Amino acid sequence: MDQVSNYDFRYISWQDSFENDYLYIYSDRPLYRAGDTIYFKWLLRHFSPVGYIKPREKTWKLQIVDDDWVILYETGVTLDANANFHGTYILPKDMKQGRYRFQFFTGEWDETTMVYNNGEFYVSDYKKPVFAVDVSVDTSDAVLWDHANLSVDALYYFGGKIPWAQYILSVLTQSYFFDAKEYWQYQFWKGSDTFDCIYWWICSYGDSLDFSASGLLDGEWHATFTYQYPTVSDEKADDHGEKIYSYTFEVTDPDTGKTVADTVSQILHMTDAYVGIRTPYWNTSGEDIWVDGVILDHAARGLANKEATLELWKSEWKEVKKQWVDGNFYNEFQEVTKKESSVSVRSNAKGEFRVSLRALSGGTYEVRALYTGKNKQTFTSTSWIYVSGPDTRYYEWNNSVTELVADETMLRVGDIARFTLQSPILSGKAFIAVEKDDMILDAFTRDITGAS
Repeated sequence: MDQVSNYDFRYISWQDSFENDYLYIYSDRPLYRAGDTIYFKWLLRHFSPVGYIKPREKTWKLQIVDDDWVILYETGVTLDANANFHGTYILPKDMKQGRYRFQFFTGEWDETTMVYNNGEFYVSDYKKPVFAVDVSVDTSDAVLWDHANLSVDALYYFGGKIPWAQYILSVLTQSYFFDAKEYWQYQFWKGSDTFDCIYWWICSYGDSLDFSASGLLDGEWHATFTYQYPTVSDEKADDHGEKIYSYTFEVTDPDTGKTVADTVSQILHMTDAYVGIRTPYWNTSGEDIWVDGVILDHAARGLANKEATLELWKSEWKEVKKQWVDGNFYNEFQEVTKKESSVSVRSNAKGEFRVSLRALSGGTYEVRALYTGKNKQTFTSTSWIYVSGPDTRYYEWNNSVTELVADETMLRVGDIARFTLQSPILSGKAFIAVEKDDMILDAFTRDITGAS
């Protein structure tokens, strides 16, 4: 049971799991001008063991705030019999442009009673363009060593061409985090960036303007451009793979001077597939470490008969003496890693595999899964595990301790959960409750007929 944490169930990091009120709010359109009237509706529901029901409270408060949390509008709300509501608000003519969000509270304003919602809209000046720009790329996915073939066209809405118009190309990159879909509980990539993005919603995108260029459309109001992805050595590949490349073409009408832009994106992958692994958080020395893995294509579909390599590395921190610039020697801790074992695996028809590794001693270990694709580049995923030595004891066993052991710590909807109760009481009854947050979902008793 200790192997399961809230992160495994995808709790929203900044939202307490005991919050049970949820709001779906929407407006008649996502974009407005200052002075427009915004029409909005919502549905409010309370989560309970029997499903979503109408909330008990009748009085609520609605706010519209900007990105600086400045309140633009505030009003009290009384729900109808179905816990729904609709309303209107005239946006001030002198309001600033940008994004605005809805905030919803129960009773008096109190940040502890905020109801989660994702309703938002934008306010901006809108000027109707007289021509359109269309940018396309030959494929939505690429791998290291590939290149992007871009095409741009410009055309007046009334049908005229825009020959010899000037364009500016900007190439923006940001980190890409692979969506493994039903294999979301598997570890993909190295380090904690993917974990932080999926579970904490803290994504290190690292936006960067990598390239810019200018040119002219030809006499047929058309232009092409080939962007070559970085050609790097193997040890530098990690710095360039797993990126989203966004290509923006800004075209300027030579007659009016107006500029219209269009953007297309392409994902640059390390190679043609991903390997992900799932390991326990801890294990006992001398026992097999079972590793579940999967090999997926770029769309998160399983790939059959693909080969990967699993490695087990031990990590230790050792104290060493180092001479600093002042000439004196100081003690520092340095990580020392050693590969203890390696095994090749091949995926089944679903793209999955299961293999066991065994640590030679207790300590901190890293499991590495490596897949090498057709472009000779390797995608690596890692997961850490602590292996307890023969002298490690979690607690003292005595006649007042019971232990509930789960056969499986990760289950899917529809699976059967099986548990073993280890107890010093050889006969009697055990009361068992199934709880989620502040709710008891089920409760029952079981006869105890032995120590396990």
